[in-house]
Amino acid sequence: MQTRNTVLMALALVAISAFVYFYEIRGREAREEAERVDGLLVLFEGDEVTGLTLTTEDGTVTATKQEADWQITAPASVPADANALDALVEAAVTAQQQRIIVEGAEDLEPFGLDTPFISLVIERGDLESLEIHIGNETPVGGSAYAAVDDSGTVYAGPAALRNSLNKSLFDLRDRSVMTFDSTTINRVELESTDLTAALNREDGGWSAEAPFAGRADASAVDSMLRAVSSADAAAFASDAVADGSLEEFGLNEPYMIATFRGADDSSFALRIGGESTDPEGFYAMREGGDSVFVVATDLLDDFPSDAAALRNRQVVPVDRQRVAEITIERPGQSTLQVARMGTEWSITQPSAAQADAAAVSRLLSGLVGLRADDFGSAGNASTATIRVGLRDAGADAEPIAETMTIAVGSRSTQPGDDEGSEPTEVIAMTPAGGDAAFLVAAAELDAVLVDLFDIRDKTLVEFTPDTLESLDVTGPDGTQTRFTRGDESWTLEGGDLGDNDVADILWDLNYLSMVSVVREWSDAAPDLDEFGLASPRFHVIARDGNGIVADVRIGAEVDGDGATATSTYALIGEQRAVYEISATLADVLGTFLEGLGS
Repeated sequence: MQTRNTVLMALALVAISAFVYFYEIRGREAREEAERVDGLLVLFEGDEVTGLTLTTEDGTVTATKQEADWQITAPASVPADANALDALVEAAVTAQQQRIIVEGAEDLEPFGLDTPFISLVIERGDLESLEIHIGNETPVGGSAYAAVDDSGTVYAGPAALRNSLNKSLFDLRDRSVMTFDSTTINRVELESTDLTAALNREDGGWSAEAPFAGRADASAVDSMLRAVSSADAAAFASDAVADGSLEEFGLNEPYMIATFRGADDSSFALRIGGESTDPEGFYAMREGGDSVFVVATDLLDDFPSDAAALRNRQVVPVDRQRVAEITIERPGQSTLQVARMGTEWSITQPSAAQADAAAVSRLLSGLVGLRADDFGSAGNASTATIRVGLRDAGADAEPIAETMTIAVGSRSTQPGDDEGSEPTEVIAMTPAGGDAAFLVAAAELDAVLVDLFDIRDKTLVEFTPDTLESLDVTGPDGTQTRFTRGDESWTLEGGDLGDNDVADILWDLNYLSMVSVVREWSDAAPDLDEFGLASPRFHVIARDGNGIVADVRIGAEVDGDGATATSTYALIGEQRAVYEISATLADVLGTFLEGLGS
């Protein structure tokens, strides 16, 4: 019996679930769809539409549709805005009637439907055409009177439907100034009263044939292409212009003809003529077209006004990852050269030395970031030469594949752009083979014309403290103090050692940096007495299991002009140089040795 009851309960549950699904869920969807369809002003599908005629206060527009393509045929044969026409059809397909006002009305004048505010005739191929008429707005309720065909039934429909269907020829036509994809254009020709230019797309950038031969500003050309291909006409002046009427719009002798050629040999040309006052802008027309339209004034701002506006203002137009060598030559100074092997940079001239990675990165950023404020003629006297060696893209150890040479000229002063603004100091830079000099702000070039000290690694001592085994400190009296490292702590031979004594010394010894290079030599060492290094005040040697990792001799204090000295002279191991270092390490050593003596 219990089993029988369980089966009956399960069957009941299944039946209830089926009822809920088919009635409540599926049934609700069907009821909602029936209610939606029952509330439609007119019943048809958007894909049935093959054409329409729209009459408003602005006139009558007729358009035909084949598959997804619309064409306006009256009052003129012009390209259509497919999105605008599809939106108009969608508004009609989804239009709801809120209630029936009257059926079989003989007098439509009270509703404004004897001469409708809007009439829309929808053609559906072999199917019967449909008509929607919109009249006055209702006195209350935010609705509008509507009728379908000539049935005599007057509905109240949403007032928003008036706005959705109240479109003019201008609203429904294609207003694009030019119809091309800017990324497919590979040649631009400009002919204006101010400029004649020919530009070609090359290797992802642009080069100029005229008004100069060389690199063009890719961002300026691409910006122009995007502006033209995305611009819309502000108004249409004529859709049937004849050759004799071009003069009326200044298009018989246009201010500019811009021709854009695609990779598939397609060609698009735009004529820009005289000024329009209502609306403000310039008259324009497509070459071979019949319509004259008005383009906004600011569209011309995206066209180059002169040769300088077309020039690529980047002095060194390279990917910094390709730069493998930078050489700076200045009259009367040693040549400075840094070279890259893999990801590491080293100084190779005037002598081999470790380069400061951060300093080289700043140099690279400054070099590839140089931009011209203006342009001048080549031939400025050279004050320096910068050579940039490039490897092929992606190569880390291949030979230099290309070298760019830039002559750096003398400084000059340019007046400010605006009246009363400060003048700017600029330096002329002329790439080899160039016909013009880049006038670069002197402040930007100062970051590039670095010297050896700017670029070299200034760290003199570097080690891993945990690996040290001994530390020897020799003071002014020649007494040597040795610390040795045990398993967990340091031990002072012949005395007590505070917990922080060695830590203080190592803190200032590790990553010891130079303040400057005082003297370097390649042969015989100079007299070290003048630096207090023939008999140094302090001598520190640190060792790990592999030998000496730090060897620092500290000499006299650097003259501080009567003030407390902030730096001292130093020798580092066998390096052939006297360095200026911070006096902090000497102060720590002096304090420590004084503490031992007390």
